[in-house]
Amino acid sequence: RFLPFTSMFIMRATRLLSGAALMLANVQGERVEANEVFRQFQNESKSFVEIEHLVSHKTTIPYTHVLAASSPYSTFCSWLWKDDRQFYKLVARACGIHGTNQGAIEGAIDAHLEKVWNLIKNAYSELDGNKKHRKEGDTLRIFLLPEWALGRRYPADGTDFSPPLDFAEMQYIIFGLEKKMQKSGLDFSDWLIVPGSIYWGFKLPHGHFQKGNQDVKYAIFNTAPVYYGGKFVWAHNKHLQADNLHDSETWGYDLVGMFGKQKPCSRYDDIAHGRICGSIEFAKAVSIANGKSAGEALKKWGLQQPAYVILVNGLVVGLDICLDHR
Repeated sequence: RFLPFTSMFIMRATRLLSGAALMLANVQGERVEANEVFRQFQNESKSFVEIEHLVSHKTTIPYTHVLAASSPYSTFCSWLWKDDRQFYKLVARACGIHGTNQGAIEGAIDAHLEKVWNLIKNAYSELDGNKKHRKEGDTLRIFLLPEWALGRRYPADGTDFSPPLDFAEMQYIIFGLEKKMQKSGLDFSDWLIVPGSIYWGFKLPHGHFQKGNQDVKYAIFNTAPVYYGGKFVWAHNKHLQADNLHDSETWGYDLVGMFGKQKPCSRYDDIAHGRICGSIEFAKAVSIANGKSAGEALKKWGLQQPAYVILVNGLVVGLDICLDHR
């Protein structure tokens, strides 16, 4: 079931959706205030991106209306793993991408991607039916899914663990969804879509990291892709660990501080577009374990500084994952 809502001339509105936070500030008639928002972020060296320049369609009319929908796609399964391991073994197969204790099941990612795509098409049908403002192009349509909804692997073999999606699988999901939008024949010109996040990770060098007495095998990241105009335009990474990790997993950002710090560098969230301290050395370790391309992927995707503000054709949008907004 979708939860559509409409709002005209929004100044400030916050929408919390199972771990996803979206803040909208309409700047129609309030250009000074919007400019002040950006000056504040620039003064604080915060990162923002103007995504309307990353796609090719008309952006001459500022958005003055918003139509939005979400789907209550549940992401409670990791809490079952924490609180009731036996029950988790029975129901985990219903939570997301099917996997086994050893990894992928053939066709499971495609099957899950099709489910997400069907939700997007349903949202399109629900929100695009209101054509009142579509001709002028003054209405932004938004669709959101909760954290992990776009991609997290769960065991379907009765065990309590399945390895995280790897970098290649994460990329396949992100660009596979973009391809579906572009080939659908549907007009996503004035659509902003954040279809949940992807829980993914890298293998770590054997014996290098421990949590308690157990070897840590995977560095975990949580990335939410942003689509506008039917195109992938930005990837936002979660910084603070609030997931229920398996004993063999550790939070990727927690490992960065364990490595040397080649200067110049900055802490996460410190300087817009700055390199995160320790990222080069961490990437080298990942390259040794997984190959050069994995190390490059870590720097480009896993250790990306956040964009707190996105400018979408006259609308200021802030995006956080789960506890990062605190």
